[in-house]
Amino acid sequence: MTSVDRDTVRAVSDLPVAERRDDAWRMLMAGPEPARMADGLAVTSLAAVKAVLREPNRFSAKKAFDAVETGYPLIPLAFDPPEQTRYRRILQPFFGPRRIRALEESLQGPRPSISSRP
Repeated sequence: MTSVDRDTVRAVSDLPVAERRDDAWRMLMAGPEPARMADGLAVTSLAAVKAVLREPNRFSAKKAFDAVETGYPLIPLAFDPPEQTRYRRILQPFFGPRRIRALEESLQGPRPSISSRP
């Protein structure tokens, strides 16, 4: 594939990633809608984010987490508005700017390496 119109990109597999990776990324970023991937969606532009947020029935968080088997609900991630709003209000005091600012120094300090290499 050598020629792809950015307005017709419907799936990441439509992009010329192997031939022109930079062009493929630009096309993906310019798309007005999320692009399909093998296991989900690539939401890479402001327009695509707005499309997802405007259409909770089409882009449901609840559906996205159906395959995740945790034994308990993933609050607030696995809920759509307006149900999610209730949980976000409950959690807001624990993750608001004032609470995070108080933790900022400890969050930015030394952390254990996640690499197995020395």
